[in-house]
Amino acid sequence: MRLFKSKIVYFVSLFLIYLITISLITFANDNNQYVYSEPINDMAMFGGRFKDYGVLMIGDETLENFKNNVYLGFDYEIEKGATVARLKENVKNAKKYAPNIVIFNIGIHDYMEKTSLKEFKDTLLDYNNILKAECNAKVLFMPYLDYKEYNGNPHSYADYDNVLRELDKEVANIVYIDTKYPNMTDMITDGVNYNNEYLFYMQYALTQFIYNYKKVRINNIFVGDSRTVGLSKVNKEKGSLFIGIPAGKYLEFEKTMDNIIKRFYSNCNVIILYGINDIEKSGNTNVEKYIDYLNAYHNDFFAKNINLYITTVMEQKDLENIITFPRNYTLYSRNGALNFLDGHIHTIDLYTYFFILTAKLGRDKVFDDEIHFTDEASELILEYLYDNIN
Repeated sequence: MRLFKSKIVYFVSLFLIYLITISLITFANDNNQYVYSEPINDMAMFGGRFKDYGVLMIGDETLENFKNNVYLGFDYEIEKGATVARLKENVKNAKKYAPNIVIFNIGIHDYMEKTSLKEFKDTLLDYNNILKAECNAKVLFMPYLDYKEYNGNPHSYADYDNVLRELDKEVANIVYIDTKYPNMTDMITDGVNYNNEYLFYMQYALTQFIYNYKKVRINNIFVGDSRTVGLSKVNKEKGSLFIGIPAGKYLEFEKTMDNIIKRFYSNCNVIILYGINDIEKSGNTNVEKYIDYLNAYHNDFFAKNINLYITTVMEQKDLENIITFPRNYTLYSRNGALNFLDGHIHTIDLYTYFFILTAKLGRDKVFDDEIHFTDEASELILEYLYDNIN
């Protein structure tokens, strides 16, 4: 009888601990590391590095926001308030950078000052001749972006943009590259600064052009969150691209897949690493959204010879023991749901590999903080991922 009572007390105690645990998760504050991942940097995206590729960007102050947020390693010549005509000194300065590619970013000022289309085109042709003679550089133009203020200019923004498109067709050395973000009209939200979502897109339009121009073959694209940024730091394999969004969630995943992967890439592997930031206090993981998206659109990617992989989510570092069980159970349930994916979509089990990793390194050498992995752990995780890509 005493043994029976002891067992009852034991199970009641476990049940009370479970209830307390659920309450703690449900009512935890916003700084609870279980549901919140502090980005390890402020980068909107973590892409290629082109410091040694000889890329120079020339433009007005709208370029400042790109320069300060994208970190691609370009050189810059920026003239505030510049019309095309006022950029001539910047063009003459291009030689000192020895660029292979010169990208023009021309914004609102020609429109505001009613520059004629003939002057606009003649100036750009003149610049192309200067750059060809001095640097033998390829010249790129991005779209002439919209500005809301109207001041009696007889031309629309589309008129200037059409001049750039004409130059692309008429001059072999000139390329027009469409960096307009799909379904977004407010790319310059205040008439001066780029919308951050546009910067995200613009970076990859430029990145893909440069990779193609330099004949860099992309074999593997790792798409994910700030943990993916950590993987990119230790990568030594050529032909791999890392698209990592700090605190990345399902919304960023869908945009990345639709607007970056579908548009720019083919004949490669795409490894999806999202998930840890989707876990909510309630235990919801939003995993069904990933499953629904991939099952609905995987043929779009297969048509471009893209092999799709999605990984199970690895643990976070131990918090108080009291929340270990429901946290692990949430991850276990989330990862198990991936069985509902179409059979042609590959799964890489990082969740199980995590236990091998911690046995090999020890838990204290796996994590930098509650979320992110050490370089030593990241190297092993990346090696495991490469081993599991067919």
